[in-house]
Amino acid sequence: MNYTYSTMKNVFFGLFAALLLLTACEKDEELVGPDRLFRPVQKGLMESQGNWIMASWQKDKEAIAYKVELSRDTFKTIALTLEVDTNQVLLEDLEWDQLYQIQVQALAQDPAKSSGMAFLGEMKTAKFPTILISPTANDVTDVAALVRWTNSGEAATALKVLRADDQSLVKEVELTAEDLEKQSKVVNGLAGATEYVIYAYSGETVRGWEKYTTKAAQEYPGSNIIDLRGIEDNPSILQETLQGDVPAGSVVILQRGLTYTISSTTLLKGALTIVSGLGFDPVAKIKFSGNFDFEAGSTIDSIRFSSLSMSGDFGGGYVMNVDKQATVGKVIFNACEIKSFRGVVRIKSSSPVLISDFTINNSVIDSINGYGVLNVDNTAARVENVKILNSTIYKAQQVLVSKSGSNSVLIQNVTFNEAPLSGNYLVNYNSNDVAGNIKIHNSLLGIGWAKIGETATAVRGVKAGAGTSVDVMGTYSTSDYTATSNELPNIISYSREHSYLFKDPANGDFTLMDRTFSGYNSAGDPRWRP
Repeated sequence: MNYTYSTMKNVFFGLFAALLLLTACEKDEELVGPDRLFRPVQKGLMESQGNWIMASWQKDKEAIAYKVELSRDTFKTIALTLEVDTNQVLLEDLEWDQLYQIQVQALAQDPAKSSGMAFLGEMKTAKFPTILISPTANDVTDVAALVRWTNSGEAATALKVLRADDQSLVKEVELTAEDLEKQSKVVNGLAGATEYVIYAYSGETVRGWEKYTTKAAQEYPGSNIIDLRGIEDNPSILQETLQGDVPAGSVVILQRGLTYTISSTTLLKGALTIVSGLGFDPVAKIKFSGNFDFEAGSTIDSIRFSSLSMSGDFGGGYVMNVDKQATVGKVIFNACEIKSFRGVVRIKSSSPVLISDFTINNSVIDSINGYGVLNVDNTAARVENVKILNSTIYKAQQVLVSKSGSNSVLIQNVTFNEAPLSGNYLVNYNSNDVAGNIKIHNSLLGIGWAKIGETATAVRGVKAGAGTSVDVMGTYSTSDYTATSNELPNIISYSREHSYLFKDPANGDFTLMDRTFSGYNSAGDPRWRP
């Protein structure tokens, strides 16, 4: 069959017109489908001034109602669903201090034409009116919480402690008249690194609540923890514990603010740490009318005293009065306050006693009688290495005395005042040598201690065997410090008296007051520097 060009053109345009008509029909069918309402749009700001939230949105005249959904987890779950016939909603009786999300759907007469969900936003409800004061990081330890409040309205009567994760009741604590006067209560017996909710009550009425997250338990250099915190009515509990079966490597934790007693000789037989735990009060105190000693024949890795206040009898008391044979790696006093002893550590045993390292660090020692800070009082005993660091020693008749030699002595960043007693040596090794020499670095010496009824304050420097060198570096003395013999080499003289340099030396405050003092930033116990 033959087609002319004109015929073929007519067929082509006819097919094209039919295609356009078909397309037009398809578009018309789309236009007559269901028309959905527009998603609601927020109107104004959401508001909450209690355990409620007010929200509103732009009105849609085609909508017959609105569906509102409330969530606490970004709509993974729905906490509340309701329909309203106005363009605003008041959501009441919600949880206090809780973040909520809200979404809204415009509903049409024909459900197929209802809008999609529109997210309006999120808002946190108000905090419940409370008499409790919001806790800070300093209001919790690993086992306790300090709950503080303001007395207002009806008097608070009790606290209830709940775990935050499951709301289980941990304990109830009755409040005393003393608690109400202080407006605070320490809640003990909690677990470390745990979140709690603590409620205050006046009778049956809730007066508010706060969340407390305890700190993680401290790490100590020992494998066996003996926590004595919470035992508040037995001062002898420390001594009773140590006299029992205490495994080597034990750490005994004392409660701050309490006083413990050592009333008789208490033998130490294994590695031991005694420390004040975390707390809100001053460090735990140990009152000595007895003393520590080693169990005869024992081999001990270390004895550590940390963050403690120790006091005894100036006339006859010691922290340690060693009368038994022992071999000990380390004896350490760290961050301790040591006051009023005949001697801090005396080793008097005629049987061999060897201590490898004796260290005092970051401590304040005052009012020490004739046996001094460390006294190796028998030729059978020996302390290899002695370190006194970052500490203050005042009103001490002796500091370091030894009837046998040592490997090394280091005194560094130490403030001395009224130490030693007039006529005594700062360091006295008699005729014994210190193989690695005696070093006194970056320290500060004030006036010597006058004997009762006398005014002389002149002291002596260092006494040791002929083979011992004394290395003094960066160390100063006040103008009223006088050494009559064995003077310290290279000591730097400060031109004013100790009472001018120190803030209140009579009461143990050695803050440096003279900014022109050339050792202002480098000499003495760092706690007194700027």
